[in-house]
Amino acid sequence: MDQYALSVLPAWESIRSFLSSGGAESDLPQRLNLSAATLRRYRKKYPEFAAMLDECRAEAAQLADDQVEAALFRRATGYDTENEEHSRHVPADVKAAIFWLKNRRPDLWRDRRVIALDEPVKITLSAEEKEL
Repeated sequence: MDQYALSVLPAWESIRSFLSSGGAESDLPQRLNLSAATLRRYRKKYPEFAAMLDECRAEAAQLADDQVEAALFRRATGYDTENEEHSRHVPADVKAAIFWLKNRRPDLWRDRRVIALDEPVKITLSAEEKEL
């Protein structure tokens, strides 16, 4: 039985969970007691392993994007926060709201408008304008 079957396969779900929750692939060799070169070799040799690593990276990126999106939305709309000593209201942030709208609804909130014309526009320049 090779080292892959001894070290990677039994830890498959643990590796998946670690990476999907944002763990770094560069930390895997230490967690699996392998060298970085061995992990790279396994990635090349075992397509199912490479696919799982890539899938986990995508899941972690999606999780991070979702968290940032939720934080931006809270900041754009304002929120209340409470702790044992006091509560406070964090007002909506106009810059966060603008950023949110420009990215989520660019057709309505884009700074630059693109206007399509049905027929060509003819422009005639005066003699003075032609000299410039």
